[in-house]
Amino acid sequence: MDSGHWQDGFGRAIVTATDVTNGGSGDTPLSARDAIPARSDTVLVTTTAYEVCGMPKTATS
Repeated sequence: MDSGHWQDGFGRAIVTATDVTNGGSGDTPLSARDAIPARSDTVLVTTTAYEVCGMPKTATS
């Protein structure tokens, strides 16, 4: 499995993506990508939104 994490300007995790295929598809690893991948059957993407005070508000998988 391969995973990647993207942060907002405050260093908080806003997106985590995990490629659940064993060994991936041979593409660029998620951890080396600048762009957030689209959700799919093999890429699980979790998005976290934050309150103004900085506490996590919602998480969407």
